[in-house]
Amino acid sequence: MLELQSKLLGNRVYFIRFCLSKDDVNKLIREYETKTNYSFGENEGTEWAITDSFEHGLFVEELKKHNIKGIGPLKFRYMSDLAYDKPLIGVCRFVKYDEAFDVDYPVRVNPNINLAIDKSNTELDDLFEYVLLSRGLYYEEASRVVNRNAKVDYELRYVSGDQVIEVIKNQHFDMLEDDDIDSSILIGAKIGDFVVLEDDNVTIGAVIQNVTNRYPFNEEDYDEDIVNPILEKLRVNSFNQLKEAFYKEYYKKEARDLYFDDIINQMANSISYDVSSEEIKFFDEYKTKPFESDYNNAKSDKEKKAIIKKKLIYGILVDDLHKLDIDYDSQLKIVNTLITITLDGNVKDEDIAFEVGKTLILDKMKERNVENLTKEYK
Repeated sequence: MLELQSKLLGNRVYFIRFCLSKDDVNKLIREYETKTNYSFGENEGTEWAITDSFEHGLFVEELKKHNIKGIGPLKFRYMSDLAYDKPLIGVCRFVKYDEAFDVDYPVRVNPNINLAIDKSNTELDDLFEYVLLSRGLYYEEASRVVNRNAKVDYELRYVSGDQVIEVIKNQHFDMLEDDDIDSSILIGAKIGDFVVLEDDNVTIGAVIQNVTNRYPFNEEDYDEDIVNPILEKLRVNSFNQLKEAFYKEYYKKEARDLYFDDIINQMANSISYDVSSEEIKFFDEYKTKPFESDYNNAKSDKEKKAIIKKKLIYGILVDDLHKLDIDYDSQLKIVNTLITITLDGNVKDEDIAFEVGKTLILDKMKERNVENLTKEYK
């Protein structure tokens, strides 16, 4: 049994308390085990797959019984763990449905997107290097010359003519993480060089004192104790296979992202809808995909409203398509894609859900023989 208590905040946002009985929790878990032939907790993504089934199944059906219809993301917060013989308790917030969002899919995607997908494939060496560095998969060596991945110790000097006005010692700059200096002007600098940072009435410069360069692991030079567990996790046998897997999976995700953005933008531009202050508060409080970084960087309510329209369109499309569902093997492929392109097994449930949502939308587009949707995305 699923019990609900609902409240409408303002006139646009629902707040729902819910409790799913332990018997129904047990039923959900058993259905999952029967459908997938996996035991509860045996694989990554298990808990997400079950709660996702609840959120887009039982929960939505119960809302219909109460004549409650939402649009966009359902933001769940659970007060109890998902487990056998325990009730599932939590709250959910979402935006009230509006007929303005009854909009059809576009009939084509921008043909230039396929060119952009192909172009992104030429940048994968740099992307793979960046992921290796961000995951700490590199070795370090002292050097006399600064490369693009260096850590630099320097002395900051203020100079006027031939006179040194001020010296600030023991300064540090990380080419990967810091942004207070234009890193490009340091590349190629040698120990002892005076690099001009700013030249006005007073010249500000850095005297390079020590350089430590990072070198990403490669197929001939890597720490087996660090890399071998990753190879095992991703079920590849060599560093070279790891790189090939990264290229293959990143290409798929790039296609998925670019197609998805184009589709949502087209649909948002076709809708006339006035986003309310309650909806802005909702999305301010609950950081949600898609367009999360765009929303966080929005400088005005006008910009936020435009992004919220796209978020709501994505949400209503996914709510509708979840009725079709996506099989567990496809979900597992998406999980593996995210693990491979991050070289990290700790994939967030919200990232899995977002990739599944994009795949469902693109599958529907492909089913309708939409023009220019030609690149592989899963």
